[in-house]
Amino acid sequence: MIYIALLKGINVGGHKKIKMTSLVEMLTTLDFNNVNTYIQSGNIVFEYKKTDSVKLATIISQKIKEAFGFDVDVIVKTKNELDFIFNNNPFIKNEINNLYISFLSSSPQEENIDLGNYDDAEYKVVNDVVYMYFYTKISASKLATNVNERKLKVDIVTTRNWKTTTQLVQLANDLK
Repeated sequence: MIYIALLKGINVGGHKKIKMTSLVEMLTTLDFNNVNTYIQSGNIVFEYKKTDSVKLATIISQKIKEAFGFDVDVIVKTKNELDFIFNNNPFIKNEINNLYISFLSSSPQEENIDLGNYDDAEYKVVNDVVYMYFYTKISASKLATNVNERKLKVDIVTTRNWKTTTQLVQLANDLK
């Protein structure tokens, strides 16, 4: 089975530093196969026996704590889940450099998905994903700061731009 692991907050601002070669070596000790990473921010594609994605995220997180000495939140998606997310982006007709996806550890309750209205961005919450389109830069919008664990009442939120998401889909397709 092909999986994609998304690590939150590593190698950002000099915190929680992990070399990708060390991460690959560590994951190989868990019997993961064909482990590939994309950029330094914790994007991993690998093969592993069919198992529960939440349990797999916990295993990876615990192994990172053992190996590197700090906690890292992890979300794991199957290739099929990532394909569905990728193929159903409601903003795909827009400028792709301004597209982002926040992956959530679970689907938020209906009463928690209203993130407000914005003149500089649009969003759509679909299951355990927030699709976002920014008219300018993500850093200029309050939407980006409102897509968080506290507001959505979920355990983990980690965001990727469309280029990264596209690369992860390609890496997963290459393993097929």
